[in-house]
Amino acid sequence: LLEAPLVESAVAEKLELRGNAVHDGSGMLTRSQLTNVENHPSIIEIQLQDNDIVTIQTGTFDNHATIQTLRLFGNSIVTLQPGAFRGLVAITTLYLNSNPLESILSGIFSPFSTTITSLFLHDCANLGL
Repeated sequence: LLEAPLVESAVAEKLELRGNAVHDGSGMLTRSQLTNVENHPSIIEIQLQDNDIVTIQTGTFDNHATIQTLRLFGNSIVTLQPGAFRGLVAITTLYLNSNPLESILSGIFSPFSTTITSLFLHDCANLGL
């Protein structure tokens, strides 16, 4: 699945895309895969777990200001590019667990530093937490 489907419902709150290999073909999740759900007024949760994502590109979540929960666990995420979460200003829950993350850049979570209540990083063995 090279991009998220167009969501035409005005009341849909969750978009579940797990297990669909949502990335650019090389494992990079980019803004273009999520263009169809940008600024959707009712989508508050995106489920992208188990998609073989390796890298999240800068600006991927620009124009996703309504997202409160983002599930990225169980991928192959090694790299979070600077600004990867820019635009997620309302997020309260982020699941990054069960990924081979090698490091977390200073400031990567700053876009939602005042809204985040749950950040899941367990089973990220390469972080050495």
